[in-house]
Formats: sequence, structure tokens, C-alpha cells
Amino acid sequence: MRTWKLRENFSKVNIFIGPNNSGKSKFIRELIKQKPIPYYGTKNWATIIDIIENIFLTVNKKLSEVFTKSNHFIVSNSTSGMLIDTEELANYKITLFEYIPNYDISNIVTQLEHRFVLIQSAMVQNSSYFLLEKGSSSFGIESSIAQKFIEKFKEIKEYTIPQLEKLKGFRFLLIGEKEMSRIYIPSVRTLRFLGSNVNLKDKTKGEYGFEDVVEIYNGQDFPEEVFKLTNSPFIEKQKLTQFEKLLSKDFFDSKDVKLTFHKEKEVLLIKIGEEIERPIHELGDGLQMLIILTFPFFTNDSGIIAIEEPELFLHPGLQKIFVNFLIFKSCNRKISNIFS
Repeated sequence: MRTWKLRENFSKVNIFIGPNNSGKSKFIRELIKQKPIPYYGTKNWATIIDIIENIFLTVNKKLSEVFTKSNHFIVSNSTSGMLIDTEELANYKITLFEYIPNYDISNIVTQLEHRFVLIQSAMVQNSSYFLLEKGSSSFGIESSIAQKFIEKFKEIKEYTIPQLEKLKGFRFLLIGEKEMSRIYIPSVRTLRFLGSNVNLKDKTKGEYGFEDVVEIYNGQDFPEEVFKLTNSPFIEKQKLTQFEKLLSKDFFDSKDVKLTFHKEKEVLLIKIGEEIERPIHELGDGLQMLIILTFPFFTNDSGIIAIEEPELFLHPGLQKIFVNFLIFKSCNRKISNIFS
């Protein structure tokens, strides 16, 4: 299956929507098998977008102060030829936004930076200036307007160059083959401990042709993982501690949450605040699903997590909590998400 055109625009959260039997699930299963993709894995992703937006808003605002009635135009002079093409500038913005999800933007930023410097150096006082509006003929610009254009572009350059330098300071992170996790969460998932005789993971892996590089996570191993992390060194144990803090703050009104796996009874217990400890399967189905969907983000630092039917058992309030988690709380991890 060819997926490369899609993955050129692969984002942190990717949702595939379509009618039943349209191939959504098969597509994401094939997608997760592909080689790893690069990702601008930084918690400053929103800052990068804001800087780009502000650069082009400033450029357009300054130009509109000179050419008040023109939207798409080319400015040239008799000394150097074309100086500014507003369509070219718009294409730079489009390219930057297309590159942010997967590619290092520093080369594009450098090109844009050089473009502004060249335009500034080509602006001379004793040259004739011309304006070509898209769809019409070129005409000369009065000297007073040309002078205003030169002054406004100086302001543009003084603003944009530091902002472009700031963009170049963000480090692009590549997700390597060895460090990248590929996790598939099927629609059949549960927090109940099913014992060693029932292995839905291997059955799912075999049915869908997943190799060992794809991990099936359906919640079946969650009790054992809690037990393992509870008895791990401090750094590993912190993953469980951080997850319990998430449950406390977002799901249980900031009441303390403690997860424990009772090995002899083979049951995962949860204690919420001052309540008596109880089996986790006594929680509502929606909360159990949220625990399954969010836990892999705490045990994996980078990769792709593909989730089938993420809305199962989640009423709109819980869906909102999950979306907020993806946008705001998983942003410091190099993880992209695919939903069917």
C-alpha cells in the first residue's frame, strides 16, 4: 500500500473518517508497519506556528500600508527587476506549514532570510519602481510611494530577520528505527487480567500480519505492567507515578490515586482518595477505556500510536478530556497518533 504522499503531511494527531468497510482500519494497520518518519517533536511546536503566522501577518500588514488596494501583486524596479511577489511569499508560508510535521524547516527559513536580505539590498533611491497587479498591466509608482515602500520594507526586514533566526534555533528531532515504538490499540480492549492462557495480543498480531516491530496494546497487560513498574528502580517507577497524577487531576477531582496489582488474586486494584481499595473493573467502562488509551504515552517516549475507534464507551465529556490530553499533555513526547 502506498502511503508516502499522506505521510509528507503527517501530523501529531491524524484522524481517518469514513463509512463502514471503507478501508480505514486496514489503512492505518498498513501505515503503522512503514519505516519511521521524522517529526518536529518539540513542546514548542505551537510557538513555531505562532512565529510563522506573525511573520507573514506583519509582512502583509506593512505592504498593505503602502499598496492599500492591492492583494496579489509584484513590485519591481529598473535596477534589479522583481523585488516582491506576494504569491511567492504566500507559497513560503504554505511550505513552512507543510514541512513542520515531518521535516527540518531550517533550510526553508534560511532561503526566506536570504530573500529578505537580497530585496533590501536591491532597493535603491534613484531607481524607478513598478507595480504589477495580478490580472492587469504594470504601471509606474510615484516617487513618494516608492520611498514609503522602501521604508516599510526596512521595517519588515528588521522584524522578520530576528524571528527567522529564532525559528532556526528550534532543533528538529529525528525518530530513529531503534528508538521508535509502533503501538496498535485494537477496538477489543479490557483492563481485566485474563491470565496467561488467554492471549488476544498474539491472535491480533497474527490476524493482521504485524511483525515484532508492532506492539499490540489492548489493556490486557496493564495489571502486569503496574506490578512491574511498582517494583522497578526510581526512574521507571516515576512513569507510574506520573500516570497516577494524571488520573488524579483529570479524572478524579485531584483525589490521590494509587494502582496496585494483587498477584495472588490476579486483580488490579485502584484506590481513590479515602475510598476503600477496589478492583479497577468496577470503574465505569468509559474511565477504563481512557486509562487504556492514555497509559502507552507514559511508557513510550517516541513513535506512532494507532487507535481503532477511540470514542468507544466515551461520552462527549470524556472524549474532550482525551482530546485535551493529546493536544496539551502529550506534546513533550515524540509521538504521533492515528485514529480510525
